Amino acid sequence: MWARGDVEPAVLLLGHWLDRWLALRLPTVRASSARSYRRYVVQCAPLAGVPLVEVTTDRLQAHVNMLLRTRKRATVDGWRSIISSALKSAVPTHLPYNPMTGVRLPKPDERPVKAWRADEVARLTAAAAGRAHETWLWLSIGTGIRLGESRALTWPDVDLVHRTIVVSKSLDHKSNKVGPTKNGRTRIVDLPDELVPIMTAHRARQQPREQRVCTSAFNGRVPSAGAILKWMTSLTASCGVTPLSPHSTRHTFATLSLEAGVPLKEVSEALGHGDVGITSRIYSHALSVRRRQAANAIGAVLKPRNDRMAPRMARAGAADQEGSL
Repeated sequence: MWARGDVEPAVLLLGHWLDRWLALRLPTVRASSARSYRRYVVQCAPLAGVPLVEVTTDRLQAHVNMLLRTRKRATVDGWRSIISSALKSAVPTHLPYNPMTGVRLPKPDERPVKAWRADEVARLTAAAAGRAHETWLWLSIGTGIRLGESRALTWPDVDLVHRTIVVSKSLDHKSNKVGPTKNGRTRIVDLPDELVPIMTAHRARQQPREQRVCTSAFNGRVPSAGAILKWMTSLTASCGVTPLSPHSTRHTFATLSLEAGVPLKEVSEALGHGDVGITSRIYSHALSVRRRQAANAIGAVLKPRNDRMAPRMARAGAADQEGSL
């Protein structure tokens, strides 16, 4: 295949180009992303024999329509995004433009993300006291970092004096290897004051040479994603809180932060989103609460006070009487 160093084919097919793109791209991404890229390229099999110059928007749209028959919209959207990136890299050397830019998907269902309320968070943290992954729960809800990022976090990344953490890596849930964050960027996230004693106590329980932060309080090991899910299921059942996935700790952080009035840009940066638009789309439900709060706030300013109304009404009444004479 062309990607393996063979001579460039006389007719460059889409399959050839995707093989080459994969070979160049995979070494630069984390393991979970590499698996997704391979899966998306495999889904191009019906188009692999089409010459690259004949890959048109109409061909791609027909393929998307076919994928939508058996796959969720979010999955097809992921395919569109990755294959679009591969086609974009062929412009302008092999393609005059990226044909994926004109491909359309149906509008997504407006489903708010699942998050715990503030009172449920209080019950969760109370029930987690003394349990295996108490520190992970506090850290995840308190900072909104991803599960892989929390599992990869080391003590050199933590500054308890200035109450910050450096998020620069992620632990893949399948290979268990440390790689870059989802978007490959490093970010600094602030720690709530309440996390400092929790993390300080957890560090005191660990072995001195232990580097990972989110280890089990009982066996000192970094829990797998499956172990966290099982633990969360047990925890929510014990305190009567709605059972949600571990990723909902991230949604909870974002939702409660936005509802409390934290600016969208700051929340987006803490989450590690590529741009504010992503955060706005995902947490539109929380932003609607913010809009109502803003409306109520300006309403309180506009609402006339009773002690101001009386003189105004008296003057208005006197003017009416003079006008009637």
